[in-house]
Amino acid sequence: MKIQNILVIGASVVLCGILMGTAWLQGNANDWNKETLVSDVLEALGAPSPAHKPNDLSPENIQRGRDLATTGYAIGPDGKRSRIQSRYFACTNCHLMDKEDPDLRVSDPEARLTFLLQRNLPFLQGTTMYGTYNKESWYNGDYEKKYGDWIKPARHSLEGAINLCATVCSQGRALEAWEMDAMKAYFWSISLKLGDLSLTESDWQRLKSLQGTGKPDPAAVAWLKSFYRLGSPATFVEAPEDKRTGYQVGRKGNPEVGKHLFVRGCMSCHGAQGSSKYLKLDMGKLSLTMFRNKIASNGYFSLYEIIRHGTHSTQGHRPYMPNYTAERMSNQQVEDLRAFVEAAP
Repeated sequence: MKIQNILVIGASVVLCGILMGTAWLQGNANDWNKETLVSDVLEALGAPSPAHKPNDLSPENIQRGRDLATTGYAIGPDGKRSRIQSRYFACTNCHLMDKEDPDLRVSDPEARLTFLLQRNLPFLQGTTMYGTYNKESWYNGDYEKKYGDWIKPARHSLEGAINLCATVCSQGRALEAWEMDAMKAYFWSISLKLGDLSLTESDWQRLKSLQGTGKPDPAAVAWLKSFYRLGSPATFVEAPEDKRTGYQVGRKGNPEVGKHLFVRGCMSCHGAQGSSKYLKLDMGKLSLTMFRNKIASNGYFSLYEIIRHGTHSTQGHRPYMPNYTAERMSNQQVEDLRAFVEAAP
């Protein structure tokens, strides 16, 4: 009898322990952690859902959006392949789909290059789509000078920004309703997580104290949003008046950094596997000599002109190269690229 009682008590203790452990795991499974979406935390703190929140967050819809972003077409809900969105570009030709800045509060192209080199990623003109779901404005700053009234429906609308990029930048067609929802679902899937933010231990403690209160907290919403940019700044830079001198006053180009910029920037589009069909570059003498001889010119093969102004669509040659803004490539980096070209044999 004593043995039976001991067994019953022991079983009860084990069962209780299992139930407590299960409850503990379930409770902690809902704790805010590095994988928690920032948008979920903001909504829990009382922020309204963004206007671009997708209707369908299923894995199938997310995959459709991923396919559209990377290839320009997808298998629609009807099981049929969509028309190609653009014959010239996919989103990934100009935009990463990965985190690209070590500190999301700062747009520093030199810190970005180091960060991207560590992750074996290209150095592109367009800001990353990673975290674009969390933004509140698009095509900021000097893009208004470039696109004029086209900016108006895009500045504060992710849908508007997607269609501006699709029709004007990519020289393609506007997205259908199901395609737009799929793109938004994909961007939601690559939205910011708490682990992407530069949170200190005390910041995490503050978050933990906010969890589960169930009360709107506008101050906490503003505080959390302060850890990332709500829009990517864009400052257009002119080519130097004297290209022989360039931006070199007070600067000296580093050819080792310039080599990374040539490979991660120029050749990402113009390399053998790049998207450009009109100019192919390599590390050989012909490519580098061409740029070296054209540095002081006013044409597209001047590093200063092509980096700072890009190219414009012309009849019969619709695709173009976007320019690098000050936030995407610094004057120092332009000089680094020049130093690499000039140092090449």
